[in-house]
Amino acid sequence: MKKHFKLLCLMLTICAVCAAVQFLPVRASAATTVSTIMITNVTVPVTGEHADFDLPNVIGNGVTVSSISWCEYGGYPSNADLVFEEQKSYTCRITVRANAGYGFPSGTSGITATVNGNTATVERSTQADRLYIEYTFPKTKIEMNYISIYDVTRPVYGAHPNTTSIRVGYNATISGLNWREVGSNYNMSADDVFVAGHSYTLSMKLTLSSDSNYQFKDAADTTVAFRDTANRIDYGTAGNVTYYANGSFDNISKQEKFVECTYFCEGTKLNYIGIGGLDIPAVGKTIDTDLYQNETPNASIHDVIWDDVTAGTQDLPAGTKFVEGHTYKLKVYITPKAGYYFERKSETEFDYTGNVTVNGDPLSRYSVGNNPFVWYSGNKTLYENDLYVTLLFTMPKIVNSVSVTNLEAPAAGKMPDSTVSISAGAQKVSMSWYDVTKQASHSASKPFEEGAVYKVSFDLIPSSGYQFANNMSVTVNGVAATGAWKEAQGEKYYTVTYTFPATAVGHKHAAGSEWKNDTKNHWHVCSCGETMDADAHTFGEWETISEATENETGLKERTCTVCGYKETANIPVIGHEHAAGSEWRTDSDNHWHECDCGEVMDISGHTFGEWTVVRQATETEAGLREHSCTVCGFAENETIPATGSGTTVVPSEPEESSFPWWIIIVAAAFAAVIAAIVVVVVIVKKKHK
Repeated sequence: MKKHFKLLCLMLTICAVCAAVQFLPVRASAATTVSTIMITNVTVPVTGEHADFDLPNVIGNGVTVSSISWCEYGGYPSNADLVFEEQKSYTCRITVRANAGYGFPSGTSGITATVNGNTATVERSTQADRLYIEYTFPKTKIEMNYISIYDVTRPVYGAHPNTTSIRVGYNATISGLNWREVGSNYNMSADDVFVAGHSYTLSMKLTLSSDSNYQFKDAADTTVAFRDTANRIDYGTAGNVTYYANGSFDNISKQEKFVECTYFCEGTKLNYIGIGGLDIPAVGKTIDTDLYQNETPNASIHDVIWDDVTAGTQDLPAGTKFVEGHTYKLKVYITPKAGYYFERKSETEFDYTGNVTVNGDPLSRYSVGNNPFVWYSGNKTLYENDLYVTLLFTMPKIVNSVSVTNLEAPAAGKMPDSTVSISAGAQKVSMSWYDVTKQASHSASKPFEEGAVYKVSFDLIPSSGYQFANNMSVTVNGVAATGAWKEAQGEKYYTVTYTFPATAVGHKHAAGSEWKNDTKNHWHVCSCGETMDADAHTFGEWETISEATENETGLKERTCTVCGYKETANIPVIGHEHAAGSEWRTDSDNHWHECDCGEVMDISGHTFGEWTVVRQATETEAGLREHSCTVCGFAENETIPATGSGTTVVPSEPEESSFPWWIIIVAAAFAAVIAAIVVVVVIVKKKHK
């Protein structure tokens, strides 16, 4: 123990010596003195913005920025979130420390510091390698939420846009000043003129000078007033100018703003235009471009263009003739005179709000390509303010011939036919029959008479998209017919007539004596082949011809009571029914009956009666006894042992018990061994005591 104690004391002594060595003075090398500190990239306070606590940069290798804090001038700097307010000065305090191998001179008189190039104050820290640099920024600027633009000249039809006299205050400059029509990308030049009924947007960019005491607010919170030379105010809109900084393009400039205002050029609105002199197109006619503007002296037609829509040809030359089956588009351009305009539905919807007629009829009488609209092309031609009217004309296909087919010729006793087939291009309006013999109309519900002459008439009109030729030919069932134009109640029809030969005379139908039949009906036949007395069969009861068995179908028939036609039908096979045989089948345990198909039926165990001795046992020979089943008679016998002589009957050994006595024996032996061991242990202990 003493040796161990000495060793422990030795170890403690060595540790104490090592610790003391750590505090021995070391001779330091000479440090580089830092006397100039230049800090850059400190975010200047801007009204409405949050103070920036990101560490700024410092020029030179001897100093590192540790932290930055802000406060309102005269307050105590902190790292708490701060939002700059307008017309206030804010001080930033930047803590710097000397890097390894560098140091600051004693006091502060020998240290020069700048922040963003501006002279800053220096304050010593309690730590020799720390300094505080402070700089107070000029007052923040006043936020403007109201901007006034002065000396705007409103659009007047016929006048040129004014881009020189417009001015703005707040030490701001104007750039990018433009006039353009709403919906157009064309910037008007000084030579362009305003057109009545159009809307124009004046836009520009405002930039505040660096020495301005103002800054712009966000566009959503800014009101822009455009004042004309009479100081009348129109309110416009402002848009933010963004720039790229800190990895984002969404930074909003406080010194720049887009502004614009939209004006309507007043004039006299034209509410009605009438187009006259149009020769309605027809196949074979020449296109008509000699249209005129009627009833409206303050507008004129300056262009008429025809397009063949079907052929895909535009601006058809004069003299072009209309072709059957083609669709043509008529385009009419109408220009208002100075001081007049066509009104659009809205600035973005160009439908004309007035009414247009053609040849004195409303446009609803024509197929209109587009609703009349005030022309818009997105370029300088927009200032013409044209009204654009389009009409569509589809030339019909010419029908040179019509054929009527599948018309059943008149025959005595038959009803007039009213269902016919007519070739393409024509359709039936009406159909009638005329009895030439009686010189009277013939009813469609009255049968034709023998020996009479009948005439049929059709009123036809062209199908949609078709036109009848003036010399059109007509046939009925392949035979030439006559035709003529007819007009009734303002409608025009082409009437076709055809006269049939006289109906046949003489033959009277007589039914033959023999019935003709098929599976459903029976009838008589006239010698001319006419079917008579046709009717469905009337069957009697079914009679069995052959019975059905288990293996084969049967046959049955029934007879029509009118014509004697016989109809047969199969009788389905009969299903097998089991029947027990009379003889019992047996084995040693059961008895049963069997069907002739082999199916087992009535199976049951034997029911035996009393034993009957067949042969008595003797001393030397065994006997025999038997008993029989009371149901099926099955006999079962059994041997009777011989009686013997002077023999002592030895009782049979009792059956061995299944109880596991060996377990009890083993347990008893184990208990005896344990008891012996306990006794020996007790004796030994007594001797030991």
